[in-house]
Amino acid sequence: MTIIKIKEMLETLLQYEDSEIIHTIYSVHNTFSLSYSKELKTFQLRNVETDEIERFTDVEYIYSSV
Repeated sequence: MTIIKIKEMLETLLQYEDSEIIHTIYSVHNTFSLSYSKELKTFQLRNVETDEIERFTDVEYIYSSV
């Protein structure tokens, strides 16, 4: 997945913050779900296998981490 596609997904989540949108990202070893919590005002990246959740408030931080 390209950085451009990831940015588009994040922007979509912000644009439709009143809706529940979950992107599922598959990799060789893990599956993640990416969503936006309007209540917490954070992006949430959840590892589906371990149920660990990381929260991010800064979109630029996410861009630089990918």
